[in-house]
Amino acid sequence: WQGGDYVGVGAGSHGRLTQKETGKRFATYGTPRAQDWLAHIKTHGHGLCEMTSLDEAAQREETLLLGLRLVEGLSFAQLEKQRVVLSPDKIKSLAAQGLLELSDTHIAVSAAGRLVLDSVIAALLI
Repeated sequence: WQGGDYVGVGAGSHGRLTQKETGKRFATYGTPRAQDWLAHIKTHGHGLCEMTSLDEAAQREETLLLGLRLVEGLSFAQLEKQRVVLSPDKIKSLAAQGLLELSDTHIAVSAAGRLVLDSVIAALLI
């Protein structure tokens, strides 16, 4: 949930990995069915069926999608580091509706906002 790297192991798993040399981030997906996953390991030496490079826009979107699911939300420093730019007008509007909470250092979804979290995130992404 914090946007770090993690390895997905097993049928239907998924993961996120950053290549040290280039800093490029990848989404990995394991073969969905257990039988196919095992056969894929025997044939290819691994169970991955897909490895997709994530561009900067996808990484920024993922930062919001994951970070705003945390009770503490996202720090403005983290948003800046990930180059996530949010509309001040949208933030003010969502806060005025009681859906976002702001502090000097963080933006978080309120208890009411968590009930409509996908809509809050969609509004911030548009």
